[in-house]
Amino acid sequence: MVWIAFPLHPDTPPGGRLLTDLFGRGQPDIAQMIATLKAEARRLGLAFGDRTMTYNSRSAQVMCKWAESTGNGSRFHRAVYEAYFARSQNIADPAVLAKIAARAGLDPDAALAAVNDPRYGSQVDADWQRALAQGVRAVPTLAIGRRMLTGAYPTDTIREFVQGAGR
Repeated sequence: MVWIAFPLHPDTPPGGRLLTDLFGRGQPDIAQMIATLKAEARRLGLAFGDRTMTYNSRSAQVMCKWAESTGNGSRFHRAVYEAYFARSQNIADPAVLAKIAARAGLDPDAALAAVNDPRYGSQVDADWQRALAQGVRAVPTLAIGRRMLTGAYPTDTIREFVQGAGR
């Protein structure tokens, strides 16, 4: 099983983009999609807010690579999740990223410096290239062998997908 980091719409401008502009009005039913995601998040004990925007995640992904290199990847991943999905914060904004790093117990100045460090940027680029080569075009995507499950699904659907891969 491979989890692949992928940009949340790399063409998204710095200020973000309305979900209705991203998906087009009515396709999918964004209100229903958010309600489904909130219900599943609540069932799993995760926070999930009323999102109306999407933001470019590249800088956050680069910062995640740095946090992982310091042994703090899990804390930073959780803090980014909460900022983006629970608080609808712009994870492309350096000031927001600095606060996320601090919330995760990391040095915000070092975290911001990492965003411009080519070592971490090249790791994100390699992840993106690998994802594209494997046919991943959206997040989340779960890939097992040649099979893919793309989109946000209830736990039971994911469980069936994983169990079906072993057959």
